[in-house]
Amino acid sequence: MAKYRQLSAEERVKIETLAGEGHSGKSIARILGRSQSTISRELGRNREGDQPYGAARAQALAAGRRQAAAQALRGGLGALRGAPEGGLEPGADRGPGA
Repeated sequence: MAKYRQLSAEERVKIETLAGEGHSGKSIARILGRSQSTISRELGRNREGDQPYGAARAQALAAGRRQAAAQALRGGLGALRGAPEGGLEPGADRGPGA
């Protein structure tokens, strides 16, 4: 299984340039050696309304998503925040069908 690599700032600039020249997502993916779904997702999630894709904006949004994910991991899983520190006591109700 291939290891996931996040898009770099340089790749985002290339995506912006190629998209601006009218290249399709499939064509951009082939040129960059990336999955077509990666490019499609990148173009879709980082457009604002009818504005064209912008590399600087996309890089800033990606950095914000990475920071939010890191903070969520540091803060623990939301579902576990209310759980007792030592876990559930033996025999405690574990919910429906337990």
